[in-house]
Amino acid sequence: MENKTSPWVVIFTIILTAAVVGGGMYFWQNQSVDEVEVETEQEALTEVNELKYENQTYGFAITFPNEWAEVEEEIKDWVLDIEQSKNIRITAENDIDRFIEIRVVKIDDKDNHMVADAPHTYIMSNSEYSFFYTGGGSYAGMPGMEDQKYFDIQNEVEDIIKTFEVL
Repeated sequence: MENKTSPWVVIFTIILTAAVVGGGMYFWQNQSVDEVEVETEQEALTEVNELKYENQTYGFAITFPNEWAEVEEEIKDWVLDIEQSKNIRITAENDIDRFIEIRVVKIDDKDNHMVADAPHTYIMSNSEYSFFYTGGGSYAGMPGMEDQKYFDIQNEVEDIIKTFEVL
């Protein structure tokens, strides 16, 4: 005896399969859009909570995370033998161990041995100045600075310096 399937059962099965697959695709696509929108909203909130420091005199800006609360600026001469070399120390108001020092020298003095041999890292130059940095956490792991806090600050400073830009 031959077993025949009704054409209506076949059509119904095809329609049901298409509906399940189509509904699943629709749900999956809308869920992905919602996740992207949530990530975008979180990024926007993060940007609003960041603190931007600008120095118009030397033409640079740097962005700090909101955990730094406010920042305090202290500008001093850096290398006395080099004209117009400045050390700009930017410290978190709520923790003096959290700081970045931006060292500014005239671009012609970038390779001066007193600049080149100093314990800092070159960032970039604009048409007039070269910029270097050091910061809280630079000495992490040295005697008296073995605490995890200093390693965390070191990582934080490295992330902050990535936001450095010339104006």
